[in-house]
Amino acid sequence: MAHRITHHIRLAAALIAVLLISLAASNRTAMQGVTATPGATATARALATTSSTTVLTATYPPMLDSKVSLLFPMAIRFNLVLNMLPTQLKSVRLHLSQGTVYDQSVDLPVTPDLLKPILTNMTLYTTAWPLNPQTAPVPFQPLDIMLTMTSTANVISTYQTQIMYVDNTQQWKNTVGDILSLYTHNSVLAIDRVQQGVLRAYPIISHETGINHTFRMVIYETGITPCLKDAKRQNQPVVIDPVDSVEFPCDPTAAAALYKAQGFTPIMRTSPQIDMLQDQITETIAADAYDTLWKTATTPPPAWFRAGLATRYDVVGHGYALLQARDAARSDQLLSLNDLAVPAVAKPDDFGASIRAWNAQSYLLTLYLAAQFGADAPVKIAQAMAQNSDFNSALASIGSGVKIEDIYATWKGWLFSSAADEAIAWTPYLIDATPTHTPSPTDFPTITPTDSGPTVTDTPLFAITPTLRPTPTSALTSMPTQPTSTGSLSTATAAGSH
Repeated sequence: MAHRITHHIRLAAALIAVLLISLAASNRTAMQGVTATPGATATARALATTSSTTVLTATYPPMLDSKVSLLFPMAIRFNLVLNMLPTQLKSVRLHLSQGTVYDQSVDLPVTPDLLKPILTNMTLYTTAWPLNPQTAPVPFQPLDIMLTMTSTANVISTYQTQIMYVDNTQQWKNTVGDILSLYTHNSVLAIDRVQQGVLRAYPIISHETGINHTFRMVIYETGITPCLKDAKRQNQPVVIDPVDSVEFPCDPTAAAALYKAQGFTPIMRTSPQIDMLQDQITETIAADAYDTLWKTATTPPPAWFRAGLATRYDVVGHGYALLQARDAARSDQLLSLNDLAVPAVAKPDDFGASIRAWNAQSYLLTLYLAAQFGADAPVKIAQAMAQNSDFNSALASIGSGVKIEDIYATWKGWLFSSAADEAIAWTPYLIDATPTHTPSPTDFPTITPTDSGPTVTDTPLFAITPTLRPTPTSALTSMPTQPTSTGSLSTATAAGSH
């Protein structure tokens, strides 16, 4: 008798496996709020899934098979085989948790279009929970999943598993620090070196702004997103469920929104050079600090000043920027103040030339302020703006009433001077951070910098002395992407026993 029961169980499991394969072509059930694309194929990287099979037990209704697919950044999808008729499933409750940092419960839809009868008394239940910034879990953390199913006879059963909530189209590694944590899918990127380089700039940014935020940054290589390419429709990014190869439209901007909602900063790498990546991250931190400082300003600064101020903290030199600006000036193609006042917009087919020109001229105009009024003049202007002021008023307070239009007019000639050649070599990482590498002013008076540091009355300074190269404590680890099960289908429990 025992031998026959075991034989029947094995036969049922085999039939279920065959049915899942045969139903893959017909199972094109839409995710809630997301439309599936039937019959499409793609050259895709495999997405992680969880799969386990239960033994028939006294618990009702038993789950014969379950597959949970994380389709980042669009949804978590479920393919469940139940030993019951479609009409016998009353409700399904989804509970997601990540220790004490995240807890979410939601009722999954139970509608006829999601329930497919198979064999005599089995049901294939396929549904999905859409990811959105308001309710999504914390990235790079294990995610506990519990499904509580209630039958029409009010019999309850539960299923538990665990997956790693991460963009599982990539393999990740990270380096963790108290101030800066970095995550990358580039296996050869020395993120510990990047981290140390950025932390060289961090104390100076904090000292000059009084802002000391912490950061978790997710670095994507150029052109890489969680969305995959559909071989038949090049303009439609997709995510693909590996269980049944069903495709769903993918929004490339959704990942950034999910990261930001949980305090992560996505970084799309703009250069293969490691020093340029370091500067890209440093500029992001500096821009965040000044944006925070300017919450008390009456109006935001012109875009060129914000960009130039952030670029000021770069380690890589900007001699090329001076050459670009000189070439633009010779051909009468310098951007106007109005053009510089708004963020640059990429132009088609110019391979980023318009962005590079805007960045170069923004930095040089900011540098010119330092050349005329002292190395810390841009910082003083930024601090003055924080006192319920605006850029023009702050500039006038530093430059004895000077207007930006006057600055811009004399800046054009300054670009070709030997003083510009000297100023472009200045960085805040010089041991003596006095403006000895900038020329003495000619058109405007100099404000002699002091050693007391910036003072902002409503934003106390972060008391830290800038150092050339701090030594952070960090740990370099690999991020797992394959999920692990905390409770298999063979150990399904009754309500209240989890």
